[in-house]
This record gives sequence, C-alpha cells and structure tokens, in this order.
Amino acid sequence: MTQRYNYNPEVIERESERILGELSQSSFDLQVFSLDTLYKKEFPDLEWLVYGLIPTHSRIAFAGQPESFKSFIAQHIAVAVSEGKLVFDRFQTKRARVLIIDLENHEQIISERMHLLGAEPSKELMISVSSDFSLEKDTCVKAVVQLIQKYSIKLVIFDSLIRMHESKEDDSVAMAGVTKTFKRFIDVGASVIFIHHEKKSDAQSPNAQSMRGSSEIRAAVDLQYGFKADDKTITITQFKNRLRPKISPIVVHVE
Repeated sequence: MTQRYNYNPEVIERESERILGELSQSSFDLQVFSLDTLYKKEFPDLEWLVYGLIPTHSRIAFAGQPESFKSFIAQHIAVAVSEGKLVFDRFQTKRARVLIIDLENHEQIISERMHLLGAEPSKELMISVSSDFSLEKDTCVKAVVQLIQKYSIKLVIFDSLIRMHESKEDDSVAMAGVTKTFKRFIDVGASVIFIHHEKKSDAQSPNAQSMRGSSEIRAAVDLQYGFKADDKTITITQFKNRLRPKISPIVVHVE
C-alpha cells in the first residue's frame, strides 16, 4: 500500500512550527559569554583563613601515611582559626567558626589533643563524632549546609574521607559523586579540608600522585598537602595549588 503525503504549504508550515516548538522546549540552553565580557568582569581578591595556606571557599586535601600527624595538624589549624591565632607561630589567620566532623577519633582522644594544643573552651570550635554521618546521604549533607548557614561556619574539616562514604575509592564516577558534595559547602561560604591516605608504595617518597584511590579525588581539590613525619619533624609539602604558585615545603619540629 502506497503512503500518501500532504504537501499542502499550510500543513507543512504548521508541522514545521510544531517541530521547532518541541525542539526549543527540550533543547539545553547553553549559556555562553565572549572573552571580551570575561575580561570586563571584576573578581574579588583571594581571601585567606590561614594566609598563604588555607584560602576561603576552597577544597583542600591533607594526605599522608598513618601517623604522619595529618589529623593533629588539622586540629591545630582548627584551633588557631577559631581563636584567631598564628598557625605554626608563623601564618596569620582570620578568626572564624570551625566545624570538625571526626569519624576517626573517640571524644576522649579529641579532648586530650585539644588540651595538648592549648585550645581554649570556645563555642567557635564545633565538633561532631556522629558515626552514621555520610557524604552520600543527602540528609547529612543538608545538615552540614544548615549548620554552616546558621552559625556562619567558615571551615569544615572531615576526618577522614574514607569514613565518610562507602564507594570504591578507585571508581572515578563514584568518587566524583562524593567529592561533588564539597561544592555545596563552599557555595554557602565554607572551605573544606579532608584527611586522606597515601599509597603504601609511596611511603618513602610521597609525590603529587600519592593520594590513594581515583585521580578524581586529586582533581576535585584546589590545594593538596602531603605529610611526612619522622621522630623529630613533620614535613608538609604543597603538591597542588590551582589558585597561585606552590609554596616551599613547611617543616614543623616535634617536641
């Protein structure tokens, strides 16, 4: 049976308008701008929570082998920022409220470390050890967002990343979903530091690629610090800084 087509100009015009209308409704509206427009846009100067080390609105990784003082240094920074004191007796801070979500350490250990750091009793430093917290649970992420907004928290520390999700670390798609949540905290005004581990094979000579798991984890951060410790010193190396040139390694003496 031969199919008959209607070539009436009015019918063709109506069909064309209908098809174009459907396409316009379903097509993606890609927002573009010219380089000229970009050059004319004014951007704020880079601001710091810890000058030269921890910028505002940034994602930062602290990575190292076990017992390389990653958590201890993160806690030192938390105390210094919450009290407006120097980091390593050297780096200026901008006083701000800090939240630590710690799934690695018991309350007693946290308390002992805070005393060791000389931390003052303060409402500017907030701590959570909720064992059921997960970056993969939207309710948990929303709770952090609400805390940031309610208390004007400027720094959130996650210790450690592996305790915050159940995905395979070497799965780039899965880890992209985990690290994507950090942007939600940045969008409401906080910087994020997360503690992570390095590959055992790189214990003697850590490098920019030493972070365990998918390369997506490193790709997601603005700054990456590597930690290496011996009996007397902690060496902190900035392996990545997409905001400005990398700084020289920092050596902290252990007493």
